[in-house]
Amino acid sequence: MRSRHSLNAVVSLVIMVGFSSSTCSAMAQSRQASQSRRGHGLVDSARRRLEMAELRLERYVRHDYPLEKRRLESAIRMTQAELEMFTRQINEYRQFTKFKHSAPLRQSLDYAKLNRMKAKTALDDLVEEKRLLQYDHRRQARLLELEVEAAAEQLDRLSEPRADQPTSSSSPRGRAARRRAPSSWWTAAR
Repeated sequence: MRSRHSLNAVVSLVIMVGFSSSTCSAMAQSRQASQSRRGHGLVDSARRRLEMAELRLERYVRHDYPLEKRRLESAIRMTQAELEMFTRQINEYRQFTKFKHSAPLRQSLDYAKLNRMKAKTALDDLVEEKRLLQYDHRRQARLLELEVEAAAEQLDRLSEPRADQPTSSSSPRGRAARRRAPSSWWTAAR
């Protein structure tokens, strides 16, 4: 009787161990699948971040900076033309201020002088703004380059197979193929 009782205990113990190991392996597979899905989500997110950083860099280099520079150059040309016009008006009005009844021209001369002063001040401000834009251009472009590099590094880190994950031999792309080199438009623009 005793041996039959111990045999039942051994059988139940073997059944529990077998059930426990199959449950553990199923849980491990489930956990690995969940981590794999999460990893793919992180890789996709890193790819989007890299693409956004590249698009910000391209937009700044190809659109924002040239547009702002053209706007400033145009405003500078217009202000220089206004300054020349007011200087010419002042020279023309000065001829007629020596007469006894030239008070209306005197007022026009004062307005021309005031407008010339405004134009000179505006021109100085625009020239300084353009200088600061050109000075800041390299720093802004470098900052955006660093964002692209950081996003590419994060994508590389997330895309690298870890030691606990099996590597996919079906993918011919290695780490060097995944790393994205700066676009040809940016290297040509530098």
